[in-house]
Amino acid sequence: MDKRLLIITLLAALLLLAGCAKTVAELTSDDSYVNEKVKVKGEARAPLKIGTISGYALVDKNDDAIIVASERLPIEGERVIAKGTLKQGPLGIGYYIEAEE
Repeated sequence: MDKRLLIITLLAALLLLAGCAKTVAELTSDDSYVNEKVKVKGEARAPLKIGTISGYALVDKNDDAIIVASERLPIEGERVIAKGTLKQGPLGIGYYIEAEE
């Protein structure tokens, strides 16, 4: 009985963890996520480094995109999970994720 309870508990924990990632639309439609830790899954597009500034676009399963400011640049098309703080863009226009390194 103890072994079955352990397995059920582990499965429940895995289901909860799998559901933690948000979509870009969820994050950008609710200002309560600004300055909060977030996680988004998707595909890396257009990695770019100019001097000390670097980042990439992350396109989620719904084809919505968000910029990820990150020192680590994934390869174009690589599946990634961006973890970091959601920030509002300059002059209050748009959003981006400041990645945890």
